[in-house]
Amino acid sequence: MITDKYVITNHLQEILDKKKIPLEDFVKYATAFGLSRAVVYKIAADVHYSMKETISHKLGLLLDVPHDE
Repeated sequence: MITDKYVITNHLQEILDKKKIPLEDFVKYATAFGLSRAVVYKIAADVHYSMKETISHKLGLLLDVPHDE
């Protein structure tokens, strides 16, 4: 069995902190664009949360950051 050598992490909470955006405010904004409140909270709480690429792409657009960030 071959295992993946890379661990994908998300930096949602770090990006929000850097941009000084409270999580609660971002959740309201993200839900207006079709993301689930529960999913956004889960992603912010767990840097190893496994998400679909479409969600990752939406988060990048909403936060104006590159997809790989």
